[in-house]
Amino acid sequence: MRFTLIRYQAKPDRAADNRGLIEAVFRELAETGSQDVGYLVLELEDGTFMHLVASPDDPVENPIPRLSAFKAFTANIGDRQFAPALSVPAKVVGNYRMLAATEQP
Repeated sequence: MRFTLIRYQAKPDRAADNRGLIEAVFRELAETGSQDVGYLVLELEDGTFMHLVASPDDPVENPIPRLSAFKAFTANIGDRQFAPALSVPAKVVGNYRMLAATEQP
């Protein structure tokens, strides 16, 4: 399992659109019942969105990019952001009841 943190700030007039597209991704994930990923999105007061993705080590096995709702979310994403998203690998250092059964260091 690998973890990735994606961070970006939405334009103030586009934050609601961004949130709605993210909510659609979560609805489709729930419908598909995928057990291969974990996904958490936080929205900060300043319009910053932080996505934490737990996905299979092999990126080809990650079902999120294949979701139609995710494709809609990524289409024209640059129009909703001030700058391109920063995507970095992350390591779980500690986890208390936030992430389901993750591998701990």
